[in-house]
Amino acid sequence: MDNNTRRYAPLGLVLSGLSLLAIIGILTIRVFEKVGLYTPANSELLNRILYIGIGLFIAGLAIYTLLDPDRVRKILSGRQARYGSNSFIMLLAFLGILVVGNILVYQNPQRWDMTEDKQHTLAPETTQALEALPEPVLAIAFYSQNLDPQTARGLFDDYKANSKGNFNYTFVDPEANPLLAQQYGITGDGKILLQMGDATEIVTYADEGELTAGLVRLLNPQTPTIYFLIGEGEHDTETSAEDSFTRARTVLESKNYIVSALSLQATNSIPEDAAAIVIAGPLKPLSQEAVTLLGSYLANGGGLIVMLNPLPFTQFGEAQDPLADYLSETWGITLQNDVVVDTNSPFSPYFAVSYEYAQHPITQKMSGVATIFPFARSLSVNDTDLVDVSVTPLIYTADASWGETDFDGIAEDKIPSYDPESEQAGPMLLSAAAENGTRGRIVVFGNSPFAQDGNFDSYGNGDMLVNSVDWVTEQESLIDLSTSIPQERTFLPPSSLQLVLLIVTSLCLIPLAVIGAGVYTWVTRRKRG
Repeated sequence: MDNNTRRYAPLGLVLSGLSLLAIIGILTIRVFEKVGLYTPANSELLNRILYIGIGLFIAGLAIYTLLDPDRVRKILSGRQARYGSNSFIMLLAFLGILVVGNILVYQNPQRWDMTEDKQHTLAPETTQALEALPEPVLAIAFYSQNLDPQTARGLFDDYKANSKGNFNYTFVDPEANPLLAQQYGITGDGKILLQMGDATEIVTYADEGELTAGLVRLLNPQTPTIYFLIGEGEHDTETSAEDSFTRARTVLESKNYIVSALSLQATNSIPEDAAAIVIAGPLKPLSQEAVTLLGSYLANGGGLIVMLNPLPFTQFGEAQDPLADYLSETWGITLQNDVVVDTNSPFSPYFAVSYEYAQHPITQKMSGVATIFPFARSLSVNDTDLVDVSVTPLIYTADASWGETDFDGIAEDKIPSYDPESEQAGPMLLSAAAENGTRGRIVVFGNSPFAQDGNFDSYGNGDMLVNSVDWVTEQESLIDLSTSIPQERTFLPPSSLQLVLLIVTSLCLIPLAVIGAGVYTWVTRRKRG
């Protein structure tokens, strides 16, 4: 082979080297895909590139052999070949040990939590719930692209590692797959559906306490019955319409509640299985007999959710409202005769927006999520003269609001204006919760359209109603976890002296030590000849 041809031989090695880099890159992507860190957009294209890379790698070696066969012959028959063969055998042995070790580890996985505060160690109650799972549980996390799934993924991995193969998870984008979200009764972003066989539970967000409570509910299925009152023009839960409560019924049923209608006029009694009663926007006032039944029910530990609209949007007229009187006298929650005007509302001044939530189980999951109350009346609370009743104001509007009493102006669609002499200035109270000594629980809203079908899926409206139902039925938390509290770590910058010593050591002493060791080795070899 002439010298002109031989000098092109290294191009074959260059081709093989570049192909080898491409092969390593593709295999790395495949590893990331296997462990779930990355999902390639086109797996078929990656396979095609991998095959082409392997072909070019072989072709490069063949080109080098054809253009410079003498050098290849010397390499294969000389001392370098012997040394190279030994190195190749050692490399194969190392790779074999590495592959076998990884196979054994993969088939027998084991995790150790080396963090100082045991961040990845689940509470004993959680591990007990996971060990008690009779069949596999699938967690479907409905996360849109607006949410970072890493925290949830890490928690799911901890559950999966401790479940003996009975816990798995997947992520679904509710914006890309809205029908699936609606099928499971998912409202909002970041919700998690736990599915075990035919049983399902909805978890509000990725938290160990929430997930474990959901698992406990799956293991101990309960079907509390929620009764919606009918007979006074309340919202319909059966027929779908803009002002119906069918979405609320669907979501509650997806959480294993039984939703039924109840007419106190017809039965004159409250069923024994009633976990809670919902009064959703009656057009006419309840009778004194019905209120007496509700009072006895709450005195025995029942749950009640009341949604009463401003009087101009009802048929109450000048009639007495026994329910409003009962709420004020027994629970210290008074419904004002006004319509809340919120000038900060981006929709309409009559669409009051939640500005501040109280610290309460109903609202603790609502941080950063607004609730919209169209044409709401305000509330006031006063429990100073009550015995064994604890009242919590739940939702306030911003300061730039007031209680409008000019109902004629509202009917004529006039621009509202604040009258300091006759109207109360904001912030306005929109909802309150209370509990008595027998664990009777009640939540009062000065509005019902916030939870009707047309508004249920907007912002935090649906969550507010569902959270209220969970609280009055004592389903908000079934388990208290003994989790460890993460330790706070504070970075303390080095002092000036420490910084100088660090710079001198890293930039001067260590390089000088390396150079000195090299010089010493060179001098020693020179002396030995």
